[in-house]
Amino acid sequence: MELARLSPPTMNWDDPNPSEALKKFQRHVNFVFTCPFKSKLEVEKVNYWLL
Repeated sequence: MELARLSPPTMNWDDPNPSEALKKFQRHVNFVFTCPFKSKLEVEKVNYWLL
């Protein structure tokens, strides 16, 4: 499964720069759900988040 190579998006709450950490998290989420998940069903997307 190609999704096994992706790490789930996580927020680094200990980052000294929370604003930059949030931007990094958002970029990762946008990438994951616009590239590898583009052709996936909604249920597959939800299951990925529940890992």
